[in-house]
Amino acid sequence: MAVVPQARQLVGVYTVWKAVNLAAWERIKTTIANGDYDLIILDEFTFLIKFGWLDADEVSQWIVNNKPQDLHLLITGRDAPQPLIDVADLVTSMEATKHPFHIQGTKAQKGIEY
Repeated sequence: MAVVPQARQLVGVYTVWKAVNLAAWERIKTTIANGDYDLIILDEFTFLIKFGWLDADEVSQWIVNNKPQDLHLLITGRDAPQPLIDVADLVTSMEATKHPFHIQGTKAQKGIEY
């Protein structure tokens, strides 16, 4: 049986999660702009936009204006918004052909899926 937290606990977790992710975006903008790296991966970054925490047009414009030309910026996540797709060099859509969650009933594993 799953334990479902009370609604106020979920709101608190959501608020903290949002704050942590927005603070991380502010830090990573500095990292992107300083040009010290050849590759930066923003794993599952599209969720910040999907949840409404960041504006897709603002993020896309920021990337255009601030990303060094020789930096490879890899952004992952489902439901990439059109403004982000428009400024990308490469966009890939993946489809699961076989997945243990669906076929074998495997549950998400700490350190792998979360």
